Amino acid sequence: MNTARHTSNRAFTIIELLMVIAIMAIVAGLIVGLAGVTGDSKKIKRTEAELANLVLLIEQYKTKVGVYPPDNPNGNQPERNVLFYELLGAVRYPAADPIYATPFWTNTASELFGAFRVSGIVNARDVGIVDPDANRMHPVLKNLKSDQFAEPFPGTRSLVIPVDDKNGQQPNPWNYRLGNPTNAHNPESFDLWVEIKLGTTNGVPKTKLIGNWKN
Repeated sequence: MNTARHTSNRAFTIIELLMVIAIMAIVAGLIVGLAGVTGDSKKIKRTEAELANLVLLIEQYKTKVGVYPPDNPNGNQPERNVLFYELLGAVRYPAADPIYATPFWTNTASELFGAFRVSGIVNARDVGIVDPDANRMHPVLKNLKSDQFAEPFPGTRSLVIPVDDKNGQQPNPWNYRLGNPTNAHNPESFDLWVEIKLGTTNGVPKTKLIGNWKN
């Protein structure tokens, strides 16, 4: 009699253990399933936050300098732009090949032209000039973090988002193009965007384009 009761209690304990294991497996599956969503959400929120901040800085630049930062004349290369230099502001050292120095990096005019097809930095002042009206620099980008810029193009720096691009690679530079009536979302101002890689759906990789316009 006592043996039967002992066996029954032991069997019940095993069943309970199996149920606990099953529940843990279900919970683990839910956690894994939600991990991708949470990760994607963080990527999107980080990108949208940095986009909003850059849009604000570019508008501040426009207010202070009088024009929007120049884009790459090669319309097929919006990822190659001088936002890093223009928003930081640069000190120009006159020379046969003028040098433009920011707090984070320095390039010659020829290097900038080779990478971005611009002849120099608009938001710059000559070294030694004590900020007269005709030669003023307006730095609007401050407290730049190390993961917000990189070297996607040899020898120069660009503003980037620390999220994988559509190919799953970094650095992922911001795209920038001045508005025009033919191919811009914001013909009166500028387009700023980036494409990021998210998780997968049914084994198919997902990407998301995040820009300063309404879809």
